[in-house]
Amino acid sequence: MHLYRKTLPSLGLVLLGLVLGYLFWGIPEKPTPVAAPVLEQQARAFQLMVDYGDDTITIVNDVAFTQGQTVLQAVQAALAQKDIAVATKEYKGLGTMVTKIGAVENGTSKYWQYWVNGRYPAVGADQYLLKSGDVVEWKFTGAMQ
Repeated sequence: MHLYRKTLPSLGLVLLGLVLGYLFWGIPEKPTPVAAPVLEQQARAFQLMVDYGDDTITIVNDVAFTQGQTVLQAVQAALAQKDIAVATKEYKGLGTMVTKIGAVENGTSKYWQYWVNGRYPAVGADQYLLKSGDVVEWKFTGAMQ
């Protein structure tokens, strides 16, 4: 019985505090759900230039591509829309090499090479992931010109 007498007043004080708090501060407002921010789908595009090495140049502006697409995939798709074929060959351990664009095929002293934003990448076109705004140049030329 002693335990009951000690806890009853304590419990009464807690309840009284809750009631007074409710009356004084009012009903707590439920937090307004915040919608997750909608990320705008940014248009992804790059610029493409193909220099055939004989003063013939094909330029394609604002080429659309999807996130995660490689230079090779995007260039093949863009040139296919212009009825320009891109031939490739897989080299074990090295990756995929472009062997022909249109009618121009790799030879013994000249072959297809690519640059992105004026730089010669350290990886093959099948491994280089495009970024929006990139400028991709394919040139039929001799050693890294």
